[in-house]
Amino acid sequence: MVGQDIWQRYFTAKNLKTDRTGGILVGVYSLLYSLAMVIIGMCALIVLPSIENTQNVFTSMAFETLPTGLLGIVFAAVAAAIMSTASGTLLASSTLITKDILKDHFFKDISDRQFLLLSRVTTLVIGIVAIVIALWIQELLVAIDVAYALLAGSIFIPIVFGLFWKRATAKAAFYSIVISAVVVLAGLAIEGLSSSNPILYGIAVNIIVMIVVSMMDRTEKPEEVQTNETMDA
Repeated sequence: MVGQDIWQRYFTAKNLKTDRTGGILVGVYSLLYSLAMVIIGMCALIVLPSIENTQNVFTSMAFETLPTGLLGIVFAAVAAAIMSTASGTLLASSTLITKDILKDHFFKDISDRQFLLLSRVTTLVIGIVAIVIALWIQELLVAIDVAYALLAGSIFIPIVFGLFWKRATAKAAFYSIVISAVVVLAGLAIEGLSSSNPILYGIAVNIIVMIVVSMMDRTEKPEEVQTNETMDA
């Protein structure tokens, strides 16, 4: 649910039912390809019992078991997957920042040409930041671990609550994402970039903030809720 290629599609669904169905099907799909990686890891435990760096299991298994021609195809596919994910993530990030933050709150009256320029500049800045982070972390799988730790710890709960809990509010989602992101980053800094515990810390904080802020947001605006109900009637 939290992969950029998945949650970006939620924005284009025609209704909430489609969003919910898509989210559940994504879970089934993710389970299948995750099992494939688990099987590779189990095989590596037998074929390469003395491997020290578990981040290199996939690469080591490919070199150990695949012939030269097929090995090239596999790594070309991996490179293609990385590039497509990187480009999609850059575009999605720049679109969200440019449209939902900059244009809606800081540059409300800009023209389409100015908006396009702003989008390009934002994409460039995000790309530079991504390059700096990549040079700092260096190991690809560790970088992916960090990215998905942030996504899983910060975005998963707001998405689930937004799809399946009617009382969830946008304000609660915003604060839960920001606060849990800080918690996850702090956990990674303390326990190491490969630790999974910060994800659990982020999810726990996410649940608390989502419930508390959603309940407070509802109780603080009774007139607005009553007005909306009257309009619906």
